[in-house]
Amino acid sequence: MKVVFALFTAVAAFTAYYVYRPIPSTVSEPWKLMLLDATIRWLHDTCNLADYFGLGHHLKILHYMSSFEKNDPVSSGNLKVTDTIFDGVEVRVFEPSSEPHGTLKRSIVYIHGGGWALASARSSTYDGLCRKVSEEVNAVVVSIEYRLVPDVHFPTPLNDVLTATKYFLHPDVLQKYSVDPDRIAVSGDSAGGNLAAAVCQQSDLAHYFGLGHRLRILHFMTTLDKNDPVSSGNLKVTDTVFDGVEVRVFEPTSEPHGELKRSIVFVHGGGWVLASARARSYGSLCQKVSEDVNAVVVSIE
Repeated sequence: MKVVFALFTAVAAFTAYYVYRPIPSTVSEPWKLMLLDATIRWLHDTCNLADYFGLGHHLKILHYMSSFEKNDPVSSGNLKVTDTIFDGVEVRVFEPSSEPHGTLKRSIVYIHGGGWALASARSSTYDGLCRKVSEEVNAVVVSIEYRLVPDVHFPTPLNDVLTATKYFLHPDVLQKYSVDPDRIAVSGDSAGGNLAAAVCQQSDLAHYFGLGHRLRILHFMTTLDKNDPVSSGNLKVTDTVFDGVEVRVFEPTSEPHGELKRSIVFVHGGGWVLASARARSYGSLCQKVSEDVNAVVVSIE
């Protein structure tokens, strides 16, 4: 009995230690957040443990564990759902049937998230989302099932999405699905949002989605706050070139000469078309990080 009690106490203590995380007092229902965080960490730790023992790549195991919720393409009275292939890429198409036959409809190309390694266009989450959007917006939704890491690596997911989108934009395909070529949007969440932005910026598609001139104007506006490299007493800031690529380097001077320092390579955001390593916002951020962490920060332009 004592052994059972001791074992129960040990398991309870470990569970409490594993689940508990300091949460800001402003968060409502902190225990729900702790349990969600513990569940996600448990999934990752389990997959990493399986990977350690040679049972498979941790991302493949995590994808397998999350793939039990995949749905078949089930149509309803107002919505036709089909799985098909666009130029070698699997897609799920949602077609509302509320419009009279032959009436051109708007359309949305949707790209799911999941860090380029998880989730699926067929999962209950994304199937339900695209179904709801298609019905409420009365739009043909094309959800792309692009290939995932670790089976493939960059730029394969992007190439899959580009291939499927370009195929869908072909006049014959748009006519087949009764889609108005002037009312097509590309959307996505998380990693899918990243891919959606990349799709819209392709030279042969930017004009199609009406983004070309807007992006140039936005980029010009974001260059107005560029700063020169200004050093201070505790920080040396220089612009230089690394193998043909412009960078801005932030070097703290607080360590004794010759002392090895940590370093951070920083890549700014902006959807591949906006912002700059020399922008005031990123300059201030890298300067603060370099000083607070005492690290050499290399910000890539």
